[in-house]
Amino acid sequence: MPDPIKSPDALVKEFKKSGEFDRLRRDLLTQFQNGDDGTEAFWARVDDIARTRLDAEDKLHLKAADTLHRELLQELDRFPLVERAVADVPALADPEFAAGIRRHAQDLLQRSRDIPVEEDHVLPPNADARDERERERRNRASSREKETSRD
Repeated sequence: MPDPIKSPDALVKEFKKSGEFDRLRRDLLTQFQNGDDGTEAFWARVDDIARTRLDAEDKLHLKAADTLHRELLQELDRFPLVERAVADVPALADPEFAAGIRRHAQDLLQRSRDIPVEEDHVLPPNADARDERERERRNRASSREKETSRD
């Protein structure tokens, strides 16, 4: 019998050990990469920020590669690029996504205490709700794109 999970850190460790964390990470990355212009807009903005920084300081390109890399990353950190990109991933706005994580965590907790896990068969959200979330995501992306073009 496994040791019961007694802390949030232990739960996180078991969550990662179960492979669920890696599966979620891969799924989210795939959704981001396959999203509507998500990666193109993201990389275009990264390129714009880097070029602006390089153009602003004449001798920046003469610095050592590691120094240049560090300074460009610091410049990129000033902008909420990742936060905006994350907001465009549809799964993160899906209540079923969060519910699935909670179910898996609950299953891990129950198994660690040798409590039988109920196999619940939750139906996916209906198509209308999914379509509405997709429309909202596209509206947010469009708004951010307009905001980015003003920067």
